[in-house]
Amino acid sequence: MKNRTGLVTSAMIVLALMALQSLASSTYEPYTFTTLAGKAGSPGSADGMNSAARFYSPTPVAVDSAGNLYVTDCFNDMIRQVTPVGTNWVVTTLAGKAGSSGSADGTGNAARFNWPTGVAVDRAGNLYVTDSNNNTIRKVTPAGVVTTIAGKAGSVGGADGTGNAALDAKPERRTGRTGRTGFCC
Repeated sequence: MKNRTGLVTSAMIVLALMALQSLASSTYEPYTFTTLAGKAGSPGSADGMNSAARFYSPTPVAVDSAGNLYVTDCFNDMIRQVTPVGTNWVVTTLAGKAGSSGSADGTGNAARFNWPTGVAVDRAGNLYVTDSNNNTIRKVTPAGVVTTIAGKAGSVGGADGTGNAALDAKPERRTGRTGRTGFCC
């Protein structure tokens, strides 16, 4: 057993050294970052074009097949859509209302979120949002119709189930190396 443990440890060290060597021999490629919408240091909730739009703690982005970006605007409790129009980017609020946290299914600004922190989009353009402080997963259609698909606002637990019987201690977003966003606790 000791020989097998030593062999595994040796193999792990060799793999780690190979990974380090691979990193050391890689070349540096400079990146350019461009602000598409919003203005650094100017939080707010205004819809608009380019720097006229405002966010308050935007979190991860999902991109649909048409190139639209979707952002959970965490402190505003809103789901925002950022649409390319020529060389400009137009920000609109798809669901939620700034300054009105809660847990309500509904359409557009009638829906309420409480600390949305992650978003994923499916092929049909539906969004799946982690509504962290409500302990729920919400679905947002392209028309802005919000429904709760898992969890129950205010209920914390660790139970598998369907709909509000599915309780998770705290859903959060996770983005893997492939860029796909998933949800976990």
